[in-house]
Amino acid sequence: MKPIALVLAVAFVGAAVALPACGASCVAKCRDTTMVIASHAYGGADNLDDLTAITLEGNACPAEPPACRRDVVGSEGHCVEFKIIPLHAGTCRATLTFSKRPAFVAETTFGDYIDAECCAGFPATSTSFFWVPTPNQDGGTGSDGDTL
Repeated sequence: MKPIALVLAVAFVGAAVALPACGASCVAKCRDTTMVIASHAYGGADNLDDLTAITLEGNACPAEPPACRRDVVGSEGHCVEFKIIPLHAGTCRATLTFSKRPAFVAETTFGDYIDAECCAGFPATSTSFFWVPTPNQDGGTGSDGDTL
């Protein structure tokens, strides 16, 4: 092996050993560090395109509401999801106002900051994933999973 190749090989192995191990075990070890508010219908008529306003309240909330993630890349897609990343421990309450359905409220409480391998952030200590009811369902306070 040529000297330069040996140096590069040693540097690559050394860098790989120094990186924190964040593989599949992160999902099992780490709690969510974001609040997710999502539509049931990716690409369908029951997306979040009728959103007229999003208001954030609480000491954990960012200063500005997040941009909506679309179901396709670019501005052609439909609004399907919001991810709110807390800035502090505490509570963040998001109120989404729509033109074709009742307002929707989601609230998550976040714990103290942790910095353990891939788990860095403010871990959620309450429900952090919310499905927004479709326009033909009742609105109100959301919950996680499939229970509305």
